[in-house]
Amino acid sequence: MTHPQETLIHLFANGRVSGESGFPKHIETVISNVFLFDTNVYKLYKSYNNFFNRDFSDISERDPRFDFVRRDFEWNHSLSPTVYREIRGVREGDVVEFVDESDAEELVIVMDHVDSKEFLFEKLVDNALSADDARSIGMQLAVTMQRVRTTPVPDMRYFDVFEQRIKDARNWLKLDPESVSVEEADAWCDYLIRFRDTHRETFEDASSMRILENGDIHTMNALYSGGTLNLMDTYPPKSAWTTDYEFMPMYRMATDLLALGNEQLFDACIDGYVGAGGRIPDRTLDPVFITYAASIAVSYLHSLARSDPTKREAAGKFHSFLRSYFASVS
Repeated sequence: MTHPQETLIHLFANGRVSGESGFPKHIETVISNVFLFDTNVYKLYKSYNNFFNRDFSDISERDPRFDFVRRDFEWNHSLSPTVYREIRGVREGDVVEFVDESDAEELVIVMDHVDSKEFLFEKLVDNALSADDARSIGMQLAVTMQRVRTTPVPDMRYFDVFEQRIKDARNWLKLDPESVSVEEADAWCDYLIRFRDTHRETFEDASSMRILENGDIHTMNALYSGGTLNLMDTYPPKSAWTTDYEFMPMYRMATDLLALGNEQLFDACIDGYVGAGGRIPDRTLDPVFITYAASIAVSYLHSLARSDPTKREAAGKFHSFLRSYFASVS
């Protein structure tokens, strides 16, 4: 056995699951194995990914892994309760058996099976979004974030928080120097530092740079079906990333719309978010947050494109956008 979850994964992948029939589609990500049956989807976090355990959250042992799964589910269920249904304990037998958490070898998150064509990212790259859609997305995102931001955030200055975010972004960008050169990654991140330092007074003002609960929110982690936005799989992999600048979800989503769509979609999304949220961001900060959001998206898309050829065109388009945008603001 190459890792402790091998037998359980084999059972899931071969459809040997209590109450299920047929063979699921098996998707392996960096940090999880996901099994898509006709109605139900089961997400099993890996215990054995050394990269994730070392650099993000150490879930190699049962108790911290179970705690991480519970926090992941609670956050995602609060955002999209119709998609994220429950946590179930499982253990190996002749089939995957569902048991009480106290008797479980692993916990799985159980979700509704959704049509991949309904992902917001797919509609964006297919040019299927209007300005009205983008405005509605911004409005719904603001309302959703207001609903789930219920936990008090420790007193922190965003000047310091953003410094760590830039360090994390720099490290993330340099994981794939064939896609993003070290020189390019350093240029983007050095610009972010200079901008922060130049606007130090603003970044240290707790009233204008409020820090609130945050998720990994972008178009690849969202469904948009029948005019309704649902966020998916947005629990941050690192505990420090569970809080951020209050408008970061807006900038992450709107920057995707700008890079892979157009300025009209970007403006409409922000108008919708601000209109529903009530607070107005300092738009002189657009360059730093667009550059930051785009750098994360470019690196992520390139990483996906290594195993998913359908992401290559979007990765290239986003990268070209960032190069052009960065040249205009730096």
